Amino acid sequence: MFLLDHDSVKRLAASLRGAIRPTPCAGVVFVATLFAGGCSSPPDSPNVVLITIDTLRPDRLGTYGNVLSRSPNIDRLASSGATFLNAASASAWTLPSMATIMTSNWPARHGAYWVDRKIDPDLPTLASILAKAGYTTAGIHGHLLVSSLYGFGKGFETLIEIDVDVADSAKAWADARSARRNQPTAGVIAAAAKEWLESTPKEPFFLWVHFFDPHLPYTPPKEWRSAFDPGPADRLQINGRPPQKYFKVENPMPETMRDRLLRLYDGEIFNVDEAIGDLLATYKDLFRSDPILVITSDHGEEFKEHGRLSHTKTLYGELVRVPLLFHGPSIPARALVRSNAQTIDIAPTLLSLLHIPIPPALQGRALSFGDGAETPRTIQLSETRNRTWADTTGSDASGESPLLLRSVREGKWKLILSILDDRRELYDLDADVAEEHDLAAERPDVVERLSEIYEEERAGDGAFAGDTTGGAGESFQLKNDQVERLRALGYIK
Repeated sequence: MFLLDHDSVKRLAASLRGAIRPTPCAGVVFVATLFAGGCSSPPDSPNVVLITIDTLRPDRLGTYGNVLSRSPNIDRLASSGATFLNAASASAWTLPSMATIMTSNWPARHGAYWVDRKIDPDLPTLASILAKAGYTTAGIHGHLLVSSLYGFGKGFETLIEIDVDVADSAKAWADARSARRNQPTAGVIAAAAKEWLESTPKEPFFLWVHFFDPHLPYTPPKEWRSAFDPGPADRLQINGRPPQKYFKVENPMPETMRDRLLRLYDGEIFNVDEAIGDLLATYKDLFRSDPILVITSDHGEEFKEHGRLSHTKTLYGELVRVPLLFHGPSIPARALVRSNAQTIDIAPTLLSLLHIPIPPALQGRALSFGDGAETPRTIQLSETRNRTWADTTGSDASGESPLLLRSVREGKWKLILSILDDRRELYDLDADVAEEHDLAAERPDVVERLSEIYEEERAGDGAFAGDTTGGAGESFQLKNDQVERLRALGYIK
């Protein structure tokens, strides 16, 4: 393992051209894993590029109907590919959701559903499956929760982790602005990805790139911050987050402040969109054939629709609904797929497109494309859970209440179950897409039917099988600076 400063990312090119290992510097973690006995892939196998964007709501993109969209590159790709209009994540925050994308397993099975638990090392990952099929594999990101610490390095010959393990002081990480300043921006991540592409990797290859920018605080680059938020250069614009009191459910936020937050959030999305356009332009210059490209998100974001800001603690649509776009060989153009999809289905779908056998350990299903296409998925399932930090470390209680929410959607009906206090909420998504009118008392028959589906998913290898309070998964001890980094980003109170 080697460390590089993210200002030194451009030095990677020469090192990567000459060998897998770059010259050591300080700040980017570079992990190399060697695979023996991998199979050779057919020479005409397409390259695969998976782009995951943290905290991205689909309704802020033009392809999902936002007429004020500032995402021209993503929208252009969607117009010549397939867009899933009803895609859902497995969870409402990064670690369990991203682990589901990479393993095609539900959180209850992959085990990485809290900050001190990592992916079950016995599970195959998309990268490990493709590596065994003869693909060159590389991943580039700058987020602790999708790092090798949590098992995301499995299967990657090259994993570039920018500023993930910087030994900053706990005091520095206690300031959320400091935390965000140390999160590499989309331009830095894209530069590292471009350098890897320019190192002429052996084809076919699988490249995963994770962008963090739309996550709180919303601080788009200074050069266009005022273009998205023409208001005064005050604390809200500079810090990218509202006063702390508005994070409490009982405190409504002024509409003008909410509108400004959304504008700053859109500025972050625009920053990522530009980076994606730049990255794909580099790909086009270097390689003759188009890759199979997937763009998605780990979860959405709340802007007080149900009283909260940020993410993690609910399962409403603003959090679990995500964009899901496929583009490239064998993908129909201008396809709007209305049937259900989930991010757990990404890996099996890619393997199906590549004609690689889908291992039985994967719990997702290969999706079909095209307008009105029938897919095997009729039910969408999500969960989120929270424990007090005292439960995790034995330290003083954080004041957070334990939480376990699970949701079941079938057709137009969505049931949200609060497991620890036995509450149910029911919504008719055809009539109430914003999930504002709870119909649980009026339609006990629907509540009973969806509750039966939930009980079925608790059995065997179901999505909700296993301990409901947090006993499964491989646990480990976080270091103090890692704790403070997660606290500064809002994952620990």
